Amino acid sequence: MYKVFTLLALLALIFGASAAEYPEYKDVMMLGDHNLEDAIKEFDSILVQFFSPQCELCKEISPEYSKAAAKLKKQNSKIKLAKVDATQEEQSKNKFNVIDYPTFKFFKDGYAYNYTGSMTADDIVQWVQAKSTATVLEVGHPQQLEMLATANKVVVVFLGRRKDKEFAEFERASRYFDDVAFLFSSSPAIKEKLKAPEGTKIVLLKKFDEGRNELHGTFDVESLVQFVRESTVPLVPAFDSLEAAQKVFGGTLPYIFLLYVPSPATEQIEEIFSEAARRLNGQINFMSARIDDGGFGFKLGAFTDIMDESKTPAVRIL
Repeated sequence: MYKVFTLLALLALIFGASAAEYPEYKDVMMLGDHNLEDAIKEFDSILVQFFSPQCELCKEISPEYSKAAAKLKKQNSKIKLAKVDATQEEQSKNKFNVIDYPTFKFFKDGYAYNYTGSMTADDIVQWVQAKSTATVLEVGHPQQLEMLATANKVVVVFLGRRKDKEFAEFERASRYFDDVAFLFSSSPAIKEKLKAPEGTKIVLLKKFDEGRNELHGTFDVESLVQFVRESTVPLVPAFDSLEAAQKVFGGTLPYIFLLYVPSPATEQIEEIFSEAARRLNGQINFMSARIDDGGFGFKLGAFTDIMDESKTPAVRIL
């Protein structure tokens, strides 16, 4: 008996205890209520798919998910991919507010983020690798800041040092966004370039509306994420995609539309329209639609009987 125990102990040392704790199927860890929390604590970066065996979409993407896991394993990556059968693991399902299938949660250093990538193996690998590496860039010269502000639609700058207590909150918040550049700097030249008032820790630069927003004083992940989300939603977004249409027809507030084709008259009314949007923010939603784009704006023009360019610019409430 002693010899058997010694052999088992030796095997555990050689192969690691995780082989028993986290069983795999096609390179994907299969987790449940009894070990999901342990895996989140043990691995710095782990993407978890909450699925249902009856979900057709879950079945369709399963091969790509396994391919992604195999690619990461071949690269000797420390990033893990896992699955949880949410129909059986009620505790995990409730804890992470899983309602639809599949639901993906990416855990980095114990913090949960929604997966926003597509469902091909290459895209999954690229997304988790990007979120697992540094998501904040240090800038020291105003020229660097200008270059990055030109290259990105939205830039968020933390005026401080890496060792400041707020930096960890800033870095965590950066992982909630895919299309926003997060920078930090302790350079007096950068602060002077931004003309940041005393006590301002966050300056957001954007290529629309007022051009910048500031967050004064201390912040945490939640308040910073809310600030960035609110600041990056244009006062007058374009009705040019399925996502925009879903917001219109799925929302509770009424929408007022500016239907237009590019013209001097449109430029004049755009300023008035934007000012109205600023004054009525939160009471009514504003949106613009170009009716000669052949896409969603064109369809809205047909829906509102504004098909003739001579009738634009026109305003309609839906």
